[in-house]
Amino acid sequence: MTNEEWYDAELAPALKALADRCNERGMSLVAVAEYEPDERGGTYSLTPEAGLAMQMLRFLGHAGENVDAFWLALRRHCTKRGIDTSQSIVMGIGS
Repeated sequence: MTNEEWYDAELAPALKALADRCNERGMSLVAVAEYEPDERGGTYSLTPEAGLAMQMLRFLGHAGENVDAFWLALRRHCTKRGIDTSQSIVMGIGS
């Protein structure tokens, strides 16, 4: 059994169960496992009230090594939610 197969069979369901328990209490959970270099699996369960840091962790988990994907997701989220990023040097690049 490969690490990915083990992750899918064993770890992902356990993380999903933990995420469900957290969600029942109004808590968000982000978990990312790297089962091989640059190969990941993740469980993302965010409440509607999840803070920006939790959203950023989710964006990073999805983007992996693609920094542009992270920044684009972050920019879209901030724009959609009306989060002021005017004081950020990085968020001002390319806008």
